[in-house]
Amino acid sequence: MDRTHLHHSRLGEFGVPLEIVYGLPYDGDSGRIWKRCGEWILVPAPRLDRCAGLVYHRDEPLVREGALPCVAEMLHREVRGGHGAARIYVRGRIEHPDRAALRLESWYRVLADL
Repeated sequence: MDRTHLHHSRLGEFGVPLEIVYGLPYDGDSGRIWKRCGEWILVPAPRLDRCAGLVYHRDEPLVREGALPCVAEMLHREVRGGHGAARIYVRGRIEHPDRAALRLESWYRVLADL
């Protein structure tokens, strides 16, 4: 079973939903509430929608070694306490060379696919 099949079926290698594997939010009534863009998983981050004056970069690439980049219309980096990697959030048009563009009306946290 290849990874493409896993993502389309929402089931992991052992028949476990990806929401459980990745700890992603899931609404059992309406379906998944996260999105994918290439090698990235995008999880809603509603608290950022309430932040006025949020500093973000425009047309910023999301790059992972060996993969094609996604380009985010708006990208915000959040470093907590100066330790570890920054949390990355995106909003607006998200483009990937092999997929249809996404349009995110609110902020989403970016997680690397495993």
